[in-house]
Parts: sequence; C-alpha cells; structure tokens
Amino acid sequence: MSDNIELRRKQNDYICRNLPDDILPISPVKMFEFEDDDSRREEILQVCYDMIDMCDEAWFYKYGDCSMGQLNEMGYCQIEGVTFDIKKPPQECLNLELQQHIDTLRSIDDSYRELVNEGWI
Repeated sequence: MSDNIELRRKQNDYICRNLPDDILPISPVKMFEFEDDDSRREEILQVCYDMIDMCDEAWFYKYGDCSMGQLNEMGYCQIEGVTFDIKKPPQECLNLELQQHIDTLRSIDDSYRELVNEGWI
C-alpha cells in the first residue's frame, strides 16, 4: 500500500466518503486495513482481482509512485478489459500528507531544542 499506512487510510477514508452518490466505493485499503504485513499478499491480491471483476471501472489514486499492488491491479484491468483511470488525489488528501510532514518537523525541532537545553548540543 505505502510506507505510511495510517496516512493512506485517512486519505482513502476521505476519498470514499466524498465520491458522488452514484459511485459505490470498493476499497482494498479499507477491506484489508487489519493486515499489517505482506504474509498474505497473494491472497489479498486475488480478492482485489475478484473485486475488479465486479466493477464497471476502476480508479487508482496516485501519491508519488504507484504501489506494486496498484500496478498489479492495473495490469489485471488491462488483461480483463476493465476500464481504469489514474486520478490525482483531492487537495484535502494532499493537505493531510503536508500536515504529517509539518508535525514530523515540529517533533524533530522539539527534540533538538531539548538536546540543546540539556547541554548535549
């Protein structure tokens, strides 16, 4: 999915909640959010393929590079003749990512200040 699973889950939640009413979101991210490792990756990928078989169209949201799972699913779409689209994430999802970077920088800055105050630096 991504190197930052929690962020991708929040972004996925936002996207699924804000789709037009005539679109039913089917999300592997939501369906398998309890899986924290890749030990069942092939089983999960097969379920993703089965979900694609039920869809009229598949949408993939791209944050940086596509994940290996997304690339596999896109390849499956091509083989099976399912239309797919690679979409730009909504600005709100990008804002979540930006906020996480800001929080990380603040944490690093706080740690640095603490080291300075304690005389380590």
